[in-house]
Amino acid sequence: MSAVEGQSVLNALRSQGQLTEDQFDRAMAEARTRGSRAEEAILTTDGMSESMLMKWLAAHHRTQFVSTEKLSRANVDRQLLRMVPRQLAQRALACPILWKAGSGTLAVVVAEPNGALEDQLRAAAGAKTVKLLVARPAAIEAAIKKHYDGDARAFVPLLGERAVRKKKKSGVGAAYDTGAFPSAESGAIPIDGFDNLDSFDDFGFAGVAPTAPAPVRQATPPAKPPPGPPPPPPDNSPLVISAPDIVAGLAAGAAPSEPRSISSAPPEALAGERAAYLDMLHVMITLLERDRGELKDHSLEVARLTRDLCDRLGLRGSTRHGIVIAAYLHDIGKSGNYHLTALNVSRYEGHRSQAERSYGTPGRLFEGTAVPKSTLQALDHLYERWDGKGFPGRLKGTDIPLGARIIAIAETFADLTGHAKNPYRRALEPAEALNAMQGFAESLFDPSLVRLLRELAIGDLERKLLAERRTILLVDPDPDETTVLDIRLSAGGYDVRVARDGSDALDKVDQHTIDAIVSEVQLGGTDGFAMMEKLQAKGFQGPILFLTSKGDRESVNRGFALGAADYLVKPASPEVVVAKVRQLLSSGAGRGIRGSLSEMALPDVVQVLGNGRKSGKLVVRGNGKSGELYFREGHVWDASIGGERGEEAFYALMRIDDGEFSLDPTQLPSTRLIEVPTETLLLEAMRRVDEG
Repeated sequence: MSAVEGQSVLNALRSQGQLTEDQFDRAMAEARTRGSRAEEAILTTDGMSESMLMKWLAAHHRTQFVSTEKLSRANVDRQLLRMVPRQLAQRALACPILWKAGSGTLAVVVAEPNGALEDQLRAAAGAKTVKLLVARPAAIEAAIKKHYDGDARAFVPLLGERAVRKKKKSGVGAAYDTGAFPSAESGAIPIDGFDNLDSFDDFGFAGVAPTAPAPVRQATPPAKPPPGPPPPPPDNSPLVISAPDIVAGLAAGAAPSEPRSISSAPPEALAGERAAYLDMLHVMITLLERDRGELKDHSLEVARLTRDLCDRLGLRGSTRHGIVIAAYLHDIGKSGNYHLTALNVSRYEGHRSQAERSYGTPGRLFEGTAVPKSTLQALDHLYERWDGKGFPGRLKGTDIPLGARIIAIAETFADLTGHAKNPYRRALEPAEALNAMQGFAESLFDPSLVRLLRELAIGDLERKLLAERRTILLVDPDPDETTVLDIRLSAGGYDVRVARDGSDALDKVDQHTIDAIVSEVQLGGTDGFAMMEKLQAKGFQGPILFLTSKGDRESVNRGFALGAADYLVKPASPEVVVAKVRQLLSSGAGRGIRGSLSEMALPDVVQVLGNGRKSGKLVVRGNGKSGELYFREGHVWDASIGGERGEEAFYALMRIDDGEFSLDPTQLPSTRLIEVPTETLLLEAMRRVDEG
């Protein structure tokens, strides 16, 4: 399932029960069909009223909101519009509405407040402080048309003809219609008569109460597990973390713990302390798991997946922090011959018996420390089941602590894809593991979280696949600046080239196929702007993103005037830069795709093409064989290998595990010989591989 802009909002609303599954699906379909943001899709499909959504968004982003009606009455000074270039306003979906000259504070309505956008607007406007307010995406687009383009009817589609005429007749907005603007030099430019930028009560704000943690119930006698296939053989290497001295120290309270006074720290300091605490855990678990055989780095992978799932759910602060801590600690102190996961424990009596003896060990080790309550709850309830047949509390559905539900899914997926001694007797490809876990949704796992994991995992695979043949050129004289970015972009699947000055960059573009450029402005002999003009004269059409220490207003405006795709001021997070590059290149995803089956298995390729609704002919070569798969809108229409066609040819192709693949999107199938859904095809292919 391909992501949409603002999907984290949709996920969070669904997880909090603000949207039903049907409302979520309708909004996703609307966003994909119209290419709109998720927030707008929620409103156009009547998932929520604007008032309810804006109040929730204000609380979610920890800011205030501006309603469409109030935004339509804003008076915006022409000088204020010059502070934020129209190109930047359109690209970032951001419209300035207030300026307070005395404090150098700029207020801007945006669809999705974030720190990177705040920095960008601050640099462009030359403002000391930027306050980001949230508004409906369509209302921001209308405000941009009204103020930048002079379209007095921009709000008619949202408010109606009568409402707009009433505002004009009553004199509201007359300053705009007559061309008479209040002076920016006089202080604040009012919206709705509001001119105090230190208080945004006029916009409206409502908090969302946090969900109370699920109560810990008294354990009941465990139910006998249902019969199943024989358990996997024990690992040759022990699954107990082999550092008894450290574990003993932890039990005695010797482990570094989160400061008890951390909750009283300012938000910025709090975030820094939490990040440092998780970094410490990462190093500690790395050392503890170094001799764990096939399960080496298992807990690190579980923590990574847990962190990503928390982020997609919109979890923040202490809740997210506590759950991620539990992911790092979930295997500490457990003894026995088996690796225990929610899936293994549900299927095998030996695993369940061992889990009943050791499930509480991590919690007991850390209950005397300052770990959050959400950490202990997650550790104590890892083996609960969605259908209520787990232990120790026989909790059911959403009564199971959210952290336990998340880690159970993350650990099972990590075990299926990274550990050959799982119930399937081999390490599965991600697509196979996802399909296997789908069969346990609503019995073992939270079905909503299984769907979210699928989106997350397939998104990772899709980014890896679509990054094939994408080459990024970094242009910066400073090796320290390019080294970190080089590592992060390479980890994202991109081919990275580096140039130290403009002349070298021009040569690299002549020598290689460059898809995007990330450049400093200050390059020594020639600046980045001159380099950009020369590249454009040579016919280079890829996006150019400036990442520079030159953040004055004139430079920012010049960069956008030349056509820069984005302008970031150092220091900028490498993750933000990589995300920007990925976003800029996403429009080129329809090009031919090729890759190696050693880097991405064929079932994963099929899964990605299906979720991305791709069309074309996929040629597969390997194991001394060659065949084709034909796709239309993500559905497998036909397959051929040797003298076979149709379903049997598909299953034969799935056995090719070493070779290469390439997709030609121009070669479309004319007839459909395969009617079976892609998911069913992959499940049957996995069954046949297992039997073979």
